[in-house]
Amino acid sequence: MTALAAPNRSVLRVELLGSGGYHPTERRHTACVFLPELGLVLDAGTGAFRLHQRAEALTSNRLDVVLTHGHIDHIVGLTYLFWLHRGSEPVETVVHATPETLAAVREHLLAPALFPISPVTRYETLSESLTLASGARLTTFELDHPGGSVGLRIDHDGVSIGYVTDTRPIGEAAIEAIRGVDLLLHEAYFDASQAELAHDSGHCTAAAAARTAVAAGAKRLVMMHFNPRASEADEARALAEAREVFPTAEYGCDGMVMTISR
Repeated sequence: MTALAAPNRSVLRVELLGSGGYHPTERRHTACVFLPELGLVLDAGTGAFRLHQRAEALTSNRLDVVLTHGHIDHIVGLTYLFWLHRGSEPVETVVHATPETLAAVREHLLAPALFPISPVTRYETLSESLTLASGARLTTFELDHPGGSVGLRIDHDGVSIGYVTDTRPIGEAAIEAIRGVDLLLHEAYFDASQAELAHDSGHCTAAAAARTAVAAGAKRLVMMHFNPRASEADEARALAEAREVFPTAEYGCDGMVMTISR
């Protein structure tokens, strides 16, 4: 008897190249998330230097970099993409962001006096919806953060990912935007004892991230953009607070790889 072929499954890897906020530490570089099958990077924090090690995982010689906002811990890694190659071929780097963020990158971060040779092939304005070269669909929604920030949802072959970082707790419209995602990557900078500081600085506590995951019906919650100056005890306390709301919540760290399949 001939065995039936297994149905085709959509498999998507999500790699945390940088999972912290503000400044790098021995454990966490700042935000950079790599989806190799989609040729996609979410934010270009200090963790972006690892893209040189991971370029061979790309399925083409193009890399789309989507920036949520222009704060330095999310964009400085663009300067690390100089001479990015896949094998012997150069990788085309396409940066997508709001007009304000693109202006900050071009006029300040990549000003000739600071970085005279641009590592960016071209820039594209990020709107509410973007179809990537891979066919994946990316949608954006506004977040509440000083200077502005956008959240992201990625859909590809029945797999969905939400990316919410640098924001105060989100409202109903944003929750609807990430409704039912397979994986929610959500900032969780503080524990509950620092809720007032979280609000004043435009960030979230771990418990707030967990409440968002529950409200949106997310299947998995991985928290990131943690305070780099916090202790291990602080992180354990924040994680415990999140798990009171979303029992399987976890903190991501650099090198973590999540695989989603359908």
